[in-house]
Amino acid sequence: MFGSLSRKERTTMDTKSQSQANDGNFNHHMEEGCEMEKIPNAETLEAFREADEIMKDPSRYKGYTDVDEMFRELLS
Repeated sequence: MFGSLSRKERTTMDTKSQSQANDGNFNHHMEEGCEMEKIPNAETLEAFREADEIMKDPSRYKGYTDVDEMFRELLS
């Protein structure tokens, strides 16, 4: 039945089914789900640029292989 539907159509149908089962407020749930489709904001774009810089020269940045060590340094 769902084989010919796109992923977005299946997701919309799933979301509609879930919202009707939960509280019947389909529009509210669709608005929440659409937030993920927006263009990244300035903060996110800056984080992407920062990640690119780290990938270009990782030796300039502190890295951790031990989570406990990372938290000790962050919290000290």
